Amino acid sequence: MMSYILLLAYFFLGLILIHQMKFFQLEQWGSKPIKWVFALKVISGTILALIYTHYYTDRSTADIFKYFDDSAILFNSLFSNPYDFLRMLSGIGSSSLDLQHYYEAMTSWNNSDSVYNDNRNLIRLNALFRFFSFGNYHIHTVFMCFIALVGLTGLFKTLSRLVKNKNEEFLAAVFLLPSVLFWTSGVLKDGLMIFCFGILFYNIHQILSGTFRKRNLVAVLLTIAWLSILKLYILVITLPGFVLFFVFRYKPKLLKQCFLIYLLTYLAYFAVLFNIYRILPDFDFAHMIYRKQFNFLNLISIMPSGSAINIPLLDGSVWSIIKNSPEAFFTILARPFLWESNSLMILPAALENVLILVCICICATNFKRNNELNKPLLYFSLFFVIILFTLTGLVTPVMGAFVRYKVPALPFLFVLLIMLYDRQKLLNRFKSKNKSLHET
Repeated sequence: MMSYILLLAYFFLGLILIHQMKFFQLEQWGSKPIKWVFALKVISGTILALIYTHYYTDRSTADIFKYFDDSAILFNSLFSNPYDFLRMLSGIGSSSLDLQHYYEAMTSWNNSDSVYNDNRNLIRLNALFRFFSFGNYHIHTVFMCFIALVGLTGLFKTLSRLVKNKNEEFLAAVFLLPSVLFWTSGVLKDGLMIFCFGILFYNIHQILSGTFRKRNLVAVLLTIAWLSILKLYILVITLPGFVLFFVFRYKPKLLKQCFLIYLLTYLAYFAVLFNIYRILPDFDFAHMIYRKQFNFLNLISIMPSGSAINIPLLDGSVWSIIKNSPEAFFTILARPFLWESNSLMILPAALENVLILVCICICATNFKRNNELNKPLLYFSLFFVIILFTLTGLVTPVMGAFVRYKVPALPFLFVLLIMLYDRQKLLNRFKSKNKSLHET
């Protein structure tokens, strides 16, 4: 009983912080929409936990539980051996052999599937949460919802300042897309990633807008460091785009060739990435992508998935990546199809894809033809979506996994569509249709 009282107390504390903090105040609406979003996120996180409790019952393979369960082993070491706890929590001396018995009892601490092991950071964060949650999983959900909300708010506030008169559309695109709302509300890496990405985006804009403060630079450096450990590939994909924001801010004459500069920059950037192994043999980018695909295929051969699909096989060469990239991109853009939604996790993503198709049609028939577009944001969004969707499609043969991996790019896909559609033209179409209906 006490744990549920504590849960409600933390939820209302979150609402109070949203009400009091200037960061959560939106120009048009104050903090009210953010409070509603916070409540929706907590409900979504609770539903996610219930689904994994009653539908996917193996806690050792459920991402939302395995980091939480592993954190109990780390946290409990505080009472038996505080020195062990401090080493595992800080990472200083955490590779000592005398700590291996803790790691062997965990399911996710040891992960050889990535350059940096990002599982450990979520285990450590959950261990810190336990000081306040007393082991109540749902309190961890509330904490993660608030953390993700900070990142999403930073992203929304940045977009609303870069593009005027589209705040309602951006509000829906950032906060209310089913996949974003759902997957950033669980005790998962997705919420931490969106926190880092949103704070990074927000503080870079603060620096570029002339309201630079030391805390903005500190926030940028800290989130870059955190992203490099948590989701290195997100940082790799977005780094050229962030650099070009600075270039266009201080060299506005280059905006006339904005698309060409973005294209050439990314081509040169990936040419370097795919050839860096000649200098640093341990960083063979093409082989890393191949290895990631291989590990995924090996995993589903051991533990079959009901949402597995066939994807083109890579051979570790750059050419195999290039030739299979178009199919990979369209797989992530369009799938899962409605008729493939054979589980509770796939159906919302399939419905979301229908929404994407409808929005693309609306954009195509109400295309905006003027020079008022924020071109750096437009092309940043375009290249981010294309590259993330393509990389995800190249390595991920499971729809249940890639509906999560595409989450960071989804708001930017809708940013593209929102920027390119003409609201007035769409309204005029509705008015003319209504007028013709009344006349008949």
